[in-house]
Amino acid sequence: MSRKRRERGENLGNDLMSELGNNDADANANPFDGLAFGTPPTASDIADAGYGSTIGADAFKKLDSNREKIIKTPIESIVPNAMQPRRAIPAVVRHHWSGLSDAESIGAFFELWLDEIKSERQELFKDATPFPLTAHLESLSTARGQQLQQENDLEQISPSKAMGPKEGALMPIVELAASIKRDGLINPISIAQKDLLWEIETGERRWLAYQLLNWREGAGNDEWERIPARRVSDGISIWRQATENNTRSDLNAIASARQFALLLMALRVEEKGDQFNGFDAFEHEQGFYAQVKDGNAHGVPYGKGEMLINAMGISDVGQLRHLRRLLRLPQIVWTLADDLNWSENFLQKNIISTDETETIRNGVKAALNAGYPPDRLDQYAELLKTPESAPSKPKKLRFTDIQQTTLTKLEKQLGKLGKKDRDAAIDYLEGLLDDLKGA
Repeated sequence: MSRKRRERGENLGNDLMSELGNNDADANANPFDGLAFGTPPTASDIADAGYGSTIGADAFKKLDSNREKIIKTPIESIVPNAMQPRRAIPAVVRHHWSGLSDAESIGAFFELWLDEIKSERQELFKDATPFPLTAHLESLSTARGQQLQQENDLEQISPSKAMGPKEGALMPIVELAASIKRDGLINPISIAQKDLLWEIETGERRWLAYQLLNWREGAGNDEWERIPARRVSDGISIWRQATENNTRSDLNAIASARQFALLLMALRVEEKGDQFNGFDAFEHEQGFYAQVKDGNAHGVPYGKGEMLINAMGISDVGQLRHLRRLLRLPQIVWTLADDLNWSENFLQKNIISTDETETIRNGVKAALNAGYPPDRLDQYAELLKTPESAPSKPKKLRFTDIQQTTLTKLEKQLGKLGKKDRDAAIDYLEGLLDDLKGA
């Protein structure tokens, strides 16, 4: 929002996600209307407030306006933010979820996820044992725990068994749930009002961990029905999301690309007055972020480069160009990279090619090697077939091909023969030459 519009008291809108959730919304409507671009107190504001500087007389008032109460909120009244760069539920299992947050729907979703993991284990490792969810939540003995007990007996320790993508996606949620059950929730989630519900600004994994605990531990126990949440009054802020995401080291390449696109679109809206189509205007979510894939059309506004680099937590502007390149990935590679948590370095070295078909082929091969469900890649099977080579025609020999080999060798052999044998050989060769001339 420009300074003049801010001084006039104008607002960009009310609720971004309500608009995006409305399938009847104008596809050309600005998806950032109502989104808090982030006007959190700056370092100067905090310093002014803390040290009584006369420069920032309103600093305490500003800090107080940004401070929100932490309230235990029913987990059923909370829904994920569709535009959150980090995806706690990968696409490979997301299709099992109805999108509803009630206990019955969430329970059915986790049941299906566990069934998928059991099938995945059988297919990849010939292991028919189910995922030891209870053991992990109760910190009981598991296969990986048993290995740690043998750490002084190195020759008996085998490499840790790899996980399939579905199990690998669930493990962080399970580990977080076990930690919360043991130590409580240290960092509350943050939520913003969305119609009659609340939408997650930060903390989707923590919310899922509570849902998991409520499903497995909640019978006769309401401890996990409500989660400590900071209710923000200024709407979802992509800048706060970026700060939260960049404090973690496990943000994969696609999550980083989403983060970059959201921040750049916000800057373009505020500084240039650009208009972008809403999230639901696209059949595939990548299309929303790819609206800023062209650096010539949507460059970083002048003077905002440092702000963007700091928010992304990077040190080299070249990384921004790499992230913009990710926005141009084929859709299937975008999905695979997100589900399998590929890093930007892995994509650049092993997947991305100047040829789009080759990029897809590389991505599909790598995904299948990582245990990605083959049935979700059936449409790309043809790309993996080795083309049949055409039968090669026999190469025609030229005089120069035998001049220094066959003829030279023949000459030496003739020189070693006695006169009688040499004369017989010469007669044979003369007859052969006459036959060839006649042919």
